[in-house]
Amino acid sequence: MKNTFRVGIAAAIFATTGFSAGIINIGTATSSNWLITGAGASNAVAMANSNIPGTISISDNSKADGTFISGGSAASFNTGPAAGFWYADYMFILPGDAINIVLNFSGLTADDRVVLKLNGTDVGNEAVDGAGSGLMNFGAGDGLYSFSAGAGIGTITTGFNIGGGNLIRLVVNNTGTGRTGSTQGFITGADATAAGIIGTVSYDQVVIAETPEPGSISLILLGFAPLAWRLRRRA
Repeated sequence: MKNTFRVGIAAAIFATTGFSAGIINIGTATSSNWLITGAGASNAVAMANSNIPGTISISDNSKADGTFISGGSAASFNTGPAAGFWYADYMFILPGDAINIVLNFSGLTADDRVVLKLNGTDVGNEAVDGAGSGLMNFGAGDGLYSFSAGAGIGTITTGFNIGGGNLIRLVVNNTGTGRTGSTQGFITGADATAAGIIGTVSYDQVVIAETPEPGSISLILLGFAPLAWRLRRRA
């Protein structure tokens, strides 16, 4: 005769909630993370500025006589409706469950002016000769931008695309006269254009972990006891 039996095991499970931190480094010290449009180039990898470590430019020495980004040239930077301007973009993706998102930046700097944008919204600006007011025209057909340079530091907690792509943009302008003056390309051999930022985007993700209730392991072992007894008896 064939004997059958069943062993029932009850084990309680605890669900614990925690957080996993994510940090994205957006600093220009890693020039290859930034793509430049301007000076005749489009989405070209930024050049590390050899004259000011940690900043990026359209040429390796930030001047007209340097080696330019792919597709770029001093002649293109000096002419046309976008003369004197270039844009540096950093793209990053936030997970769909990201919370507590913060953009912290410092060391925002430029020769001569820079506006920092997050997903199209102005979140900071700075000029080579420090705080002060001026006017910037972003290009043909655009209105004048009221420029009030600050300390090059800030904390941003809104304006992010959760679960999608986010764009940090540096809009850089050369004037030859600091924060004020008209937009223009290189005016002398010593004139230069560059921009830099130190910053991170940090966020948290909720992590739910399931762990056995204390004592559940004992219950599991106890559940197998009748099986062990039955096997021993049959032997």
